[in-house]
Amino acid sequence: MNLAQIYPELRDDWISGIPALPQAPEEWRPVLDVADTAEAERRLIALAGQALEVGFRPAPPADANTRPDLPRLAKPTMPDACRPLFRTVMAQEAVSPVLQLVDAHGFSAHPLDWFPAASTPDIPSTYLPWQDWLRGANTDHLAPTSIDEQTWAYAAPAARLTLLQALRATDPNQARQLIADHAGTEPADTRLRLIDLLHVNLSMADAEYLESLASDRSGKVKSLANGMLSRLGIGADPSDDLAELAGFLQVQTKGLLNRQTIVTPVDVSKNQAQVKRRTELFAQFTLTDLAKALGLTPEQLVDGWQSDQTASSAHADALFATMVANSGTDVCVDKLAIKLLPVYSSAAMTGLMPRVSPPVMMTVLKYVLNYDALTLWLTNLTPNTADSADIMGSKSFQTASKTIAAQRPSLLGIAYVATPTAARTVLNHLTANAGIRPHDPLLAPLRLNAALAESAQNSTKETP
Repeated sequence: MNLAQIYPELRDDWISGIPALPQAPEEWRPVLDVADTAEAERRLIALAGQALEVGFRPAPPADANTRPDLPRLAKPTMPDACRPLFRTVMAQEAVSPVLQLVDAHGFSAHPLDWFPAASTPDIPSTYLPWQDWLRGANTDHLAPTSIDEQTWAYAAPAARLTLLQALRATDPNQARQLIADHAGTEPADTRLRLIDLLHVNLSMADAEYLESLASDRSGKVKSLANGMLSRLGIGADPSDDLAELAGFLQVQTKGLLNRQTIVTPVDVSKNQAQVKRRTELFAQFTLTDLAKALGLTPEQLVDGWQSDQTASSAHADALFATMVANSGTDVCVDKLAIKLLPVYSSAAMTGLMPRVSPPVMMTVLKYVLNYDALTLWLTNLTPNTADSADIMGSKSFQTASKTIAAQRPSLLGIAYVATPTAARTVLNHLTANAGIRPHDPLLAPLRLNAALAESAQNSTKETP
């Protein structure tokens, strides 16, 4: 019986509105042999449908493999009540800050609402096991919960990073030894991520291994190692290139009694070749290197750095900030973050924010709330940190309130930095005083913040 030939004939008869019994295969006749022709036709339809499901089912390719179950994430999936809000916000806002907001509340996205690609950048580490799964890495439920020489091979790449970061916090020497033993055999991108973990509890005990990376085949790895060595006060020897970099800066001393060092970048905006060369040199050296070349300490260089609103100065700010973020001490990072606030260079602050201390972060947050383009700073700030008074009295909120009816600005920035209490306060204010409907999609970021917080509180109460 050739189903591929029989089924189209039956289908054509039914479409034409005539009985298909005359076209039925002989093998089906015993089942169709009933007095009631309508019943016989119904039986033929049932047989044809079953045959279609079984006989026409496509065969899987010969090289098809069964994939393991999608791994569970460290944080629970957000409650179903929050998922429609999440989908609404994801449809109208940038992906990364929304995921960071959900992550800060202790939840993860449902895979049917959002799922990363294997190469999706700038997402919380919570989702790394899903990316490992996409790459075909080992993500089974027997994966190790700790990392050592015996369990290294059984941990997926993302799991290794998470476990190593935790180990680095408790036993930095063992973590460094594992990285030193295995990083050399990994591809450059993976090697870079492994070595970057040494930022956790960085100490002089790491110096010998970092110095050994001077011969690494990856320029990014060498630059990363040099930056960490500079944070430890170990710099490279002066060179012609370093002298050239110092030439892009002008050092002056002002004041008779209170002598003050002023460091200003030379304006090279009219010479693109010099702009390119300056960029290359800033990436090549560390803060300690540059300070020595200028006859200053790293702290003196940061204290003396002067900036203005020109495009050339903003570019130099960004280059210098990246240098300080990669190779400066925590004190230098905090000092530069405060110095750069008045000129408000988002590009310069991006690298500094992950390293600033909590008090400086709050100073930056309060400053940013009094700037119109809050959304530009989302990747630089910490979610759930601004209280009601800071938000309600800020220029950012006042601007949003005035333009909300006419321009419908994004409220993700405010929802991102607002504590749950502040999010509810702002939400109530807008619905009561700005004429916004409570379920207007514009308010979805604020509602998501509040809903996630309420769900987190409820789950805590239910936990015995």
